[in-house]
Amino acid sequence: MGHFTVLPQLRALIKADKTSIVQWHSEPRRKEMTNLEPNPVVYTRREAAKIARMGLSSFDEALRRGEFLCVRVGRRVLIPCLAFERALSGQS
Repeated sequence: MGHFTVLPQLRALIKADKTSIVQWHSEPRRKEMTNLEPNPVVYTRREAAKIARMGLSSFDEALRRGEFLCVRVGRRVLIPCLAFERALSGQS
């Protein structure tokens, strides 16, 4: 393999780019669910899946099977809290 020389200007660009990549990876990508309302009426799919300790695709499959009640509002799929909590506790 041959050796190659990196120009100082290119080296500076690579170093700056690595810095920006590291900063981008260290930033949170999406909001965590730390700001939930104290007593919400409905959960989003992501919130309900996290509460049930399921992956989102597994939770979606459970919704398709009818294991949890869900309400569609436009494109959003919302899960009523009371029905969801009853289903998790095994009550009808």
